[in-house]
Amino acid sequence: TFNTNSQVLNGVTSMSFGSFVVVTAPTTVTNNGTVVTTEISAGGLSGTGSWTQGVDSELYYQGQTITISSMNTSASGNLVQYTRLGSQTVFNPVSGTYWHLTLSASSGGPHTKSLSANADVNGDLSIITNACLDVTASLYSINVAGNWINTSTEVDPFVQRTGTVTFDGGNSQTITANPVSGGETFYNFVVNKSANGVTLNDPITIATAGLATFTQGIVYSNSSDLFIFADGAS
Repeated sequence: TFNTNSQVLNGVTSMSFGSFVVVTAPTTVTNNGTVVTTEISAGGLSGTGSWTQGVDSELYYQGQTITISSMNTSASGNLVQYTRLGSQTVFNPVSGTYWHLTLSASSGGPHTKSLSANADVNGDLSIITNACLDVTASLYSINVAGNWINTSTEVDPFVQRTGTVTFDGGNSQTITANPVSGGETFYNFVVNKSANGVTLNDPITIATAGLATFTQGIVYSNSSDLFIFADGAS
């Protein structure tokens, strides 16, 4: 429990917490290194205080949910990786903003990671190993400014429903899709970039009744990495 002065976590090697991490107001804990939590229950990171990810820091989180009052994950280069074997809820941080967001599970599956709010990812969004990402029945939207990396071995690792994914980074972006199904499926797909384009490393499909919107920016495809419209898509 962190319950006195605000504290900074530093270190060359990773710091591991084997039980609940509780931060009590007005304390703020700032992670400037690598933190691993191994408590798998709900509320593995909790309390009335706040947690801040520093520049290039890393947090590997196994708890089913995060219930801390405030969490800031917007610092440049920082990574939050949800690693639980089983279902997990993706926390809604300050302004809904992550830098790098990774969803993983080491074996078995599928292990569904469900959004709890609209997600704004300023870096890369990665779905790896045996994880699945679900926008849920609430149809939470996803904005990605970095790369979309889906290398999960599950058959349907991105449950897009009728949700919207927007690519809005100023730098060049890529889409790497699920190797099992041979491509990625989006429902509403939006490109709205101030500069550069989006390059397909694998085929993508706009689902039936879905919509592709090209506000600004170019999508680069080729003869093998196609941009496909299903029947009824536009």
